[in-house]
Amino acid sequence: MAVPTSNTITTLIFDLDGLLADTEAMHRQSHQETLAEYGVALSDRQYEDHWIRDGRGIVDVLAEHDL
Repeated sequence: MAVPTSNTITTLIFDLDGLLADTEAMHRQSHQETLAEYGVALSDRQYEDHWIRDGRGIVDVLAEHDL
């Protein structure tokens, strides 16, 4: 096993729930912009209902809109 140097990454933290960084607004915006390119309008409320409240994902949105 190699000995870590000062330039070696030894730890990686995954923040999947927004505890360290609140990235939800960026996720919402990226989904809205991408879906708009395919003619699908996604309001903030629809995003919150779908991803946050219902716990569904992008695959479900694509299926709902035949994309």
